[in-house]
Amino acid sequence: GVYALVWQQIIKKVDISIAYSNRAAAIFWSTLWAAAIFREHISLQNIVGIIIIFAGIWMVNRDA
Repeated sequence: GVYALVWQQIIKKVDISIAYSNRAAAIFWSTLWAAAIFREHISLQNIVGIIIIFAGIWMVNRDA
């Protein structure tokens, strides 16, 4: 419920395309917490994928 309320406030103040593109950063955070808490192995493919995601976020946000 809290997430839904916070998300509604975010999309009121930020352009929807920028807000949705930044949600992809959750992949980074989930990978980080999986490694820190559950000692998951982070492969080179995971790192490359995260870099590609952040490149996409940067491309969307630079035009804003």
